[in-house]
Amino acid sequence: MHDLRHTAASLLKKLGVAPRDAMEILGHSRISVTMEIYTHGDEESRESAIRKVNDLFE
Repeated sequence: MHDLRHTAASLLKKLGVAPRDAMEILGHSRISVTMEIYTHGDEESRESAIRKVNDLFE
């Protein structure tokens, strides 16, 4: 069950769900728990962020 909460948090992040909404969906009392413990980054998200920054300079 615990791993499913991590997966759900990461999927919500990937789908662009606002952190506060993810916090409430997961039942956390503090947003820091959602963002620092349960949400995990991934290579695709990092590459997307870098592309967006790069696009600002083109």
